[in-house]
Amino acid sequence: MRVLKQVTLTFDEQQAVALTAPEGAIYAELVLESDDISSIVSARFKEDGTSPTALEGMPLNHFSVLEVKGINLTTFKIIATQAGNPQRLNIQYYG
Repeated sequence: MRVLKQVTLTFDEQQAVALTAPEGAIYAELVLESDDISSIVSARFKEDGTSPTALEGMPLNHFSVLEVKGINLTTFKIIATQAGNPQRLNIQYYG
């Protein structure tokens, strides 16, 4: 495998956002960065194609590392849990 693309996705609590994987991607490594490192849950995600909310979905906190593979690259969605605290998701796509 080789790195195809590296991006940073900034998102907030207003709306869940999806990944935009480059053609040929089969795997992604994601690292969440939060300005509020005291928060227990900074973001939530789902991989089934439905949108997470501030209270529903798998929790992530500052410096959480997540692997997303295969079809889940197209169904993954993430949202921030706190108003006024945008999050950054650093993503490396592999193919």
